[in-house]
Amino acid sequence: DRAALRGMVAHLKRADCVAVFPEGTRSPDGSLGVFKPGAALVQRQTSAPLVPVVIRHTARVFPKQARFPRPGRIELEFLAPIDPAQESPLEAARAAIARALPGDGKV
Repeated sequence: DRAALRGMVAHLKRADCVAVFPEGTRSPDGSLGVFKPGAALVQRQTSAPLVPVVIRHTARVFPKQARFPRPGRIELEFLAPIDPAQESPLEAARAAIARALPGDGKV
């Protein structure tokens, strides 16, 4: 959605924070999915720093096939910021998230 991307760029240029779910959807089993290119486009246009976040237990609390979340707890882990000057900061963020996941790669 180009309007959404333009809105994110505008917010970041005003030094606002923007949360992006670069996979674009929840995975059916809680595994880390492929990142879509929109977040990388916004990052390149703004040079905004990236702070990767691992969100755990969402597959249990809000399964993909569910219409509403179940009572339960999720856990957020904020990782070290990624230098926006890197060649592929979004891929670096994805790699940091993957390293923070357990051996099965599921959150």
